[in-house]
Amino acid sequence: MARRHLFGPVSPRFVEQNLYRHCQSGDCLAFDATGATSFAIGMADTWDGIAARWPAGWQPDFAVLDLHYTMIPPCLWQAPVPLIGLAQDWNLLWHAYRRLLHHVDLVLTDTGGVEHVAREGIRHAWAANLFGLERQFLADPEKGTGGNRENRASPFPPFPPVHHGHLTESDNQRAAAGARDIDILFVGNLHPAVQRERLPWLARVAQLSERRRVAILQGVFDEEYRRLLGRARIVFNRSLRGECNMRALEAAASGALLFQEAGNLEIPAYLRDRQECVYYSDESLEELLDYYLDHEDERRAIAEAGRQRVQQYSFANLWDEQLRRIEEAWPELEERCLGRRHTNPKRERGDELPRWRVGLRCAEERGDELPRWRVGLRCAEERGGGFPRSRARASG
Repeated sequence: MARRHLFGPVSPRFVEQNLYRHCQSGDCLAFDATGATSFAIGMADTWDGIAARWPAGWQPDFAVLDLHYTMIPPCLWQAPVPLIGLAQDWNLLWHAYRRLLHHVDLVLTDTGGVEHVAREGIRHAWAANLFGLERQFLADPEKGTGGNRENRASPFPPFPPVHHGHLTESDNQRAAAGARDIDILFVGNLHPAVQRERLPWLARVAQLSERRRVAILQGVFDEEYRRLLGRARIVFNRSLRGECNMRALEAAASGALLFQEAGNLEIPAYLRDRQECVYYSDESLEELLDYYLDHEDERRAIAEAGRQRVQQYSFANLWDEQLRRIEEAWPELEERCLGRRHTNPKRERGDELPRWRVGLRCAEERGDELPRWRVGLRCAEERGGGFPRSRARASG
């Protein structure tokens, strides 16, 4: 019998697209703060309180905490079951992760993340693909509406207005007939603070717009995003951390030819060069783009092989793989759980807290009537921290 687990905080859409099978079977109970996913765990809840609300005959063997861009209810840090933390986007969320990941019993992150957290002394981490295909990208009509759009009638509008790329009236007619009318497509984050390394590559792709139909877009989601993928002959992708990101599998599942950077740490385990995708380098990018746009039969053959290949890489299937690994490591996880400090890391009292937070906390505990900034100075002085330089100069 599969071990039962809590999973969250996640949205109802995430449950529908990724955890549907596991929740339907009763193995997984998804939660969020309001109960939109069918079970609520709030910031003020206690473990005993939520345990009293489990579905009849159900209780978790472990809890999966989705740590990226969320707030974890404090009671879950005190859970008497193994805690598994999902640590996506570690490059952006590192200052939180380097504290939080010590308080879970297993960390799941990408390949580069495992090496990175190990340098922080966090060695209970596994490489895991947390970006499997959603149900909407699967070809099985029982699981989603994705698949190859190569010869389907197209209900979507003509090519959207973008800076890079142009279409003639005949191009729009091709799009309406279901043909792939975008030669090269990129949809994703263009923010220079996050994607500084990616932008020069996109500039090179954009330069091809004089002779190719190129679209570079951001802020496109859901049905509009899927329609764009269904119209692309080639989807350009470049990962941030050498990970298998969502766009890689989604592009292949939509029947486009995926162009991925050579040297990616994870995607070669799923897609092979010149068989299900194309890996480009600094020297070969433009040459390979032109070649496969000029050799449509080869492009279509590789794209179709990629589309068929990625159908097995749904989030649900990849999560099944992690559940098997968790079962194999169960004795170790139980042992680590027993040794874990059952406390909320965000509420730990100690020198790791910023001084102003220590000051405010001391004010609450001491009941001082002094202004908060004065209490902060007093607490800092009592703890041997001294005065901030600006205050020291002012008082001197």
